[in-house]
Amino acid sequence: MCPGYVVIGLTPCRCSQKSQDITPPMIANWLKQPVARAHVLLDRKGKTLSHVFVEMVNEDAAKVALRTTQNSVLGQGKRARGVTVTRSSQEELMKAVSPLPIIPHYQQAR
Repeated sequence: MCPGYVVIGLTPCRCSQKSQDITPPMIANWLKQPVARAHVLLDRKGKTLSHVFVEMVNEDAAKVALRTTQNSVLGQGKRARGVTVTRSSQEELMKAVSPLPIIPHYQQAR
């Protein structure tokens, strides 16, 4: 499987108000649930956005993560932030990961 591809069947969640220096392994450790992928998004200048998308391995892992981490602190010291975890959708995840519209082959301009 290629990195960056979104797999249908995984449960996407959105973590808001995160620290600017967050990494995917930090998110996975903080959630304490099986994570398939964490998408740390960047703006056009290369700075991280204030939210990340996490694809949980299944619905049960997402439910437990939502219950146990809601408004808990991620990070340490000056970088510590209270993070809000919410359910997301494949559509919202795809728009964030690939903001350009996907044009089917037969509709592409010649």
